[in-house]
Amino acid sequence: MGKMHANCYRALPEMAQVVGVVDVRREEAAAVAQLTGARVYDTAEDLLADRSIDAVDICVPTFLHTKYVVQAARAKKQILCEKPAALTMADLRAMVAAVRHARVRLMFGMVIRFWPEYQVLADAIKHKRFGRLTTLVCTRLASPPTYGWENWFADPRRSGGAALDLHIHDVDFICWILGTPWGITARARRTREGLVHIMTVYDYPRVVVAAEGGWDQDPAAGFDMGFRATFENGTTLEYHSRTGAFKQYRRNAVQDVTVPRYDASTDVGGNINDLGGYYNEIRYWCTCLRDNRPCDRVSLDSVLRSHEVVFNEIRSAARAAERGKR
Repeated sequence: MGKMHANCYRALPEMAQVVGVVDVRREEAAAVAQLTGARVYDTAEDLLADRSIDAVDICVPTFLHTKYVVQAARAKKQILCEKPAALTMADLRAMVAAVRHARVRLMFGMVIRFWPEYQVLADAIKHKRFGRLTTLVCTRLASPPTYGWENWFADPRRSGGAALDLHIHDVDFICWILGTPWGITARARRTREGLVHIMTVYDYPRVVVAAEGGWDQDPAAGFDMGFRATFENGTTLEYHSRTGAFKQYRRNAVQDVTVPRYDASTDVGGNINDLGGYYNEIRYWCTCLRDNRPCDRVSLDSVLRSHEVVFNEIRSAARAAERGKR
């Protein structure tokens, strides 16, 4: 993800310059430094002590987010931090308290709010382009994420498992566009690696909403994120990243939906190599810093809300599993 963000900054030379990089694997830091012309720092503390640095972009594993967000806030740096925000609500609230006390900006990388296809869907829902939304199903399926440093994704104590690390994207989008659900019902599959698959139904008035996320697919299936949204006039919008197909079904006809996007890709070794959503996200972040305005599109309160819903899903699934043992 650090390489992904670095490539986005490279595409925005008029807005930001990457001047420093830190990684416990110095060779990885050197690769990003070569990409951006940045300096490699020995430690995060050394980088944060550099007063010439205005902002930091934190792309470390989830279990390290709280430590470095709090340190960056104390160093009076503006902060972009990757998702998920934290492994617990207590850690997330500690980060929010730190940045508010330091009076610096913190934006979490809830990138699906900036993903081109999801932006089209959000606009259709918000402006009722096809009438009221009646059903929404979001999916996010992947093979086990073995590409992480020291295989940290497979350790739920460090990643939070598939619900927090993967499924959070769709939960956050749903809560962002529809608000907090009245209730949830979740079921999950667990292995020795923790929670690897979850399916949830969300309770909203007058609309049926569900989401599925899992990283227990065979690698041959590849990664796929998508949605199917149906509106009261019968129109359906359907998207799948695996094929790139974005279709609109309306008035007994089907047509491709075109989306405005920054069309570029780069191989960073993860499950997505499309810069589009990340470019939109980082451009927005840089614009907020340049214009000295809050990052309202990803407000801290909204991130607190979506993470609370995910943790409630995990608890709901655990209770269901316990009932099943009786």
